[in-house]
Amino acid sequence: MTGDEIRNNYRSSKGGWLPESRLDEGIEYASLSDCALNDLGINYWESYRTDYFYDRIIPNQGIEEILGALKQTSGTPERWLDLGAAVTTLVWATSVTPTKLKSIDVCDISPEALFVLKRFKEGNEIPNFYCRIMERSIECWKNFLTIRFKTWRYHVFDCFKPWPSQITFETFDLITVIGCFGLNEDKVSYGKSFEFAAERLSKNGVIFGVDWVRSKTFVNEEGHDNRYLDPELIIECASRKGLNCKHLESVKIENDPN
Repeated sequence: MTGDEIRNNYRSSKGGWLPESRLDEGIEYASLSDCALNDLGINYWESYRTDYFYDRIIPNQGIEEILGALKQTSGTPERWLDLGAAVTTLVWATSVTPTKLKSIDVCDISPEALFVLKRFKEGNEIPNFYCRIMERSIECWKNFLTIRFKTWRYHVFDCFKPWPSQITFETFDLITVIGCFGLNEDKVSYGKSFEFAAERLSKNGVIFGVDWVRSKTFVNEEGHDNRYLDPELIIECASRKGLNCKHLESVKIENDPN
């Protein structure tokens, strides 16, 4: 892509979906520390963090349902992998019980997203958005603080393709894929992404996923159409890998044309 095309992608994207791969040709994996970063990407993801996960919680947008279901189903994992982490892992951390947690791995195809996440994680800022979540219980505070101060590993790879060898020898008790698999172009590629993740799940492990279905208006504006998503697709993907659905819910998003 040309520099102008990349700049236009960053300017126009609202939902964290960028139609470009940051991995160079022939490279399947990189650790964050090995990646060259660009200021456009860093500024985009910092704006994304402060636009959507910073000031306040807007009701009826699904966040309460996500956190409640994650708390209900995630158990007490020893190893947690957050796929398509972008800048939001610490949001979900408020609902993950860390009493047995030994490792936390985060993955995204955008190294700039992981850079912004790492910078936030290693700082001491607690935005009002997080305070509003954690005011519900002392347990949420403990989860957040415990997980924030653990050591994390940051992986750059495309989880829509066969996973690189640096990851495939490991298994995880909890794999979160929140706002990630729905960025696949169709049901077939969605199913393959699901299978790649399921193959890295430990015995009795949990995959917890959330996808936002885009409106026709948003599809016309940004070009990514994921209206193929439905509960039946999730059940089909799970059953192919011998997994049971512990929780399945469709949530209406109010007052958002996208």
